[in-house]
Amino acid sequence: MKRFKNLKDIKETMPRKEKIVLDVFEYTPNVEWILDTNQGKMDRQPISLREVFKDLKDQHKTKLLGIAEEIGCSDGLVYKIFQGKRKPSREMLIAIAVAMRLKLWETWTLLHYANYRALYVLNLREAVIAHGIMHGKSLGEINKILAKRKQSLIIPCAHLDRKKSPAR
Repeated sequence: MKRFKNLKDIKETMPRKEKIVLDVFEYTPNVEWILDTNQGKMDRQPISLREVFKDLKDQHKTKLLGIAEEIGCSDGLVYKIFQGKRKPSREMLIAIAVAMRLKLWETWTLLHYANYRALYVLNLREAVIAHGIMHGKSLGEINKILAKRKQSLIIPCAHLDRKKSPAR
């Protein structure tokens, strides 16, 4: 498992834009100068979950149909989530992160902007999921380990598959 010993180790896992910003932060003692110089580039706050999805989808060159197929949900549902028309459950976001092969810090960012807690790595189930994300495992591979450890599987669309009770 990769351990971060310093800022350089962390920056190796980050996209280029974030690396550049951290370099500027590291070598510029005056934050006011940084903010004034980059005002147009940094005025995106507060960022929405939809924008996070868009950025991650573009960075990872991910197709929504591929995500839908891997997580076992309809492409229409995945599209609505990415467009901000449907709020995903925490379980759904974790499944999407796995399907997109996001890094762990990207997964935590996604969870944060959806107002969910990050994966808690001292919890057995969530430790398996976090490890799987860090090592680029598929949903099937993570679920196999979860099943072996008698933990609940990542099944984001299970509640959607239930048949509606008949009308009386």
